[in-house]
Amino acid sequence: MRSVFVNRNRKIVITIIVMLLLISLSCLISLHISKIEERSCWEDLQRSVNQISIEMESNIHSDRELLDSIADIILTKDSLDSPDVKEIIDGFKPNTMISHIALLLPGDKVMLPNEPIRDTGGVLSFEEEAALGRHTSGRSTDIRDESKMILRNFVPIIKDGDTIAMIYGVIELENLPVRIQSSAYSGDAAIYIIDRNNGDFILGTWHEGVGNISDLGDRETKAGYSHDQILQDVFDGKAGHCIFVSKTIGQYLYFYYEPTSINEWMIGISVPENTAFADLKEINKLLIGFIAVEITLLAGYFIYILLSTRKELREKQKLAERDLLTGLLNRNCFERSISGYAESCKTSLTCVYFDVNGLHELNNTKGHAAGDEMLKTVADAIHKHFDDRDVFRIDGDEFMVFVKDENAQTIERHISDINDYLTQHEYHVSVGVFSQNVPFDIDEVQKQAEKNMYEAKKRYYEEKGIDRRKRS
Repeated sequence: MRSVFVNRNRKIVITIIVMLLLISLSCLISLHISKIEERSCWEDLQRSVNQISIEMESNIHSDRELLDSIADIILTKDSLDSPDVKEIIDGFKPNTMISHIALLLPGDKVMLPNEPIRDTGGVLSFEEEAALGRHTSGRSTDIRDESKMILRNFVPIIKDGDTIAMIYGVIELENLPVRIQSSAYSGDAAIYIIDRNNGDFILGTWHEGVGNISDLGDRETKAGYSHDQILQDVFDGKAGHCIFVSKTIGQYLYFYYEPTSINEWMIGISVPENTAFADLKEINKLLIGFIAVEITLLAGYFIYILLSTRKELREKQKLAERDLLTGLLNRNCFERSISGYAESCKTSLTCVYFDVNGLHELNNTKGHAAGDEMLKTVADAIHKHFDDRDVFRIDGDEFMVFVKDENAQTIERHISDINDYLTQHEYHVSVGVFSQNVPFDIDEVQKQAEKNMYEAKKRYYEEKGIDRRKRS
């Protein structure tokens, strides 16, 4: 697969070089580039917004994973108000967007770092936050310092199906721009986060004061743009852009915005006109036509590159995901797929762990070709009874199957059919099965299934009177 990408990237590099040469030639005859620069401006701002949105989503997701880990540790403690839990809250060392963590308890009590449990002072409601589950709050005041504006990233702590507490990480808005800096225009662009439910600015780095998107109504806009369109786009959750006069610097601001998957927020970015068009030059009408031809040719060539490599990439991807001998999904695919079961299961998850008995002995007595035939026969039997997307060859003689939302009787029937089929071919497998209802611990499901498999394998060799330690 790497060679395919290298070949494709080589073509792209060559295309880019040709494009630069053509643009350089165009610049020799250019008088104006205003339209080109304006379009480039919007593209840069759009890329920056996409970058910021991705970074925000990634950071919040990573923070939640961290909070999930802390929540799991807290669940192992005797009680929520134990010294061990307090030590966890006090000892948290930030290395993400989170500045510190806290524990929201029933009765609207909160455990903050380095101070005793106290009332939230009406700032937080345990019932309201627990009802929302995993979520990121809107702009709010810090319980410890009302002059600070923060966001809270909440994760529930659930025991026996009930939410017993909400752990949250505090994101200080004054420090947030450091985490989501824009690379556009050497960092001179301003960043905004807008709540599209009410139009309030959650964050704005252009000036210290925050307000509402409707406050732009008294700004002069460039011809072809309107405040009403901004408001409509924001409340409809649609991407858009506008040019209006800044009261601070008295020149046009180029403002781009689009929705993000975090809550119902919009991410926006703006840049002053003199920054956006610092290198503005005039071009003539011939350049516009010439560049249009360039873009058409380059777009066509990029499409050609994508179409010409798609088939090869698919084949390479198949080889990367499938075991060459059995055709089953391999361990690499297993590692990538395992995290998805937590979201795809509705009631339960069962792990069926197969280990082929006698492969080592067969290889020694009849050769590896016989051993390969055994593995393919076992793989075909498993594949016949279970979903291809959930069957993996994870080691030389080990296969793992995940079964979603299926009753134990059906699974046992499939296993019995597999054993009957393999017995006809004089092959035998040791099988370990373990199930958990939602919510489950997928690591525990695997480990218990593997443990049960080894117990079954031990019984098999004991019944056969084979001392496995004597294998050579």
